[in-house]
Amino acid sequence: MKKTISLLIVIFFVFSLAVFGVIGSVANAENSANLTGTSSLEKIPSPEHIKYFNVLKKIGNALFGVRKATSTPDIATSTLEKIGHPGLINQFEKIKKIGNALWGIRKKIAWAPIGSEISACVATAIDVKDKALIARVTAAATELNAALSARSTCQQTALTATSTQREVLNACVKTFNEARKAINEASKKVQQETWNTYKESLKACQATASSTPAVPMVEDGGNIF
Repeated sequence: MKKTISLLIVIFFVFSLAVFGVIGSVANAENSANLTGTSSLEKIPSPEHIKYFNVLKKIGNALFGVRKATSTPDIATSTLEKIGHPGLINQFEKIKKIGNALWGIRKKIAWAPIGSEISACVATAIDVKDKALIARVTAAATELNAALSARSTCQQTALTATSTQREVLNACVKTFNEARKAINEASKKVQQETWNTYKESLKACQATASSTPAVPMVEDGGNIF
């Protein structure tokens, strides 16, 4: 009986070692995979790309993962271009919203020189557009400088306060941020209106031409102005 009990104890001990050995191997493998994954994490640009990633991890407000070796996204993120402003949307296809911005693939449009028949008209459209944008930039700079001066005066005055100093300082910053937001919104509005006017002017130029099949467009490459 003692020999039987001793034999059972030995068998149980050996079996336990084997089980713990397997568990340890699995844990090590998982840890290794996690460590390997975190060293090659890539930000996932949009929800539809999740299927191309493994080892998903949320870091802050973004989702990261390890790209699958065989992944073939329908649109490679490297080919996407940020659309500077709404007036350029019609020049892109396969548009996607990533974060707060619109991205897309620029349409391939054959370049056609602007002939002498409408070149003066197009030049006038460009001049009107840019003068309007220059005027807004100048006005925005003046408004921002005034907001900065007001913030400076407010903060310096707040230093003389005692019990309400923190509240007054916070109010100074709040007022400045509201002013800056208003300035940016006004600038975006002027930009949109200016580009709409510019496009209509170019259409009018094309309408007077006898040999220009498409509406001319001269890009300025500006994302802000």
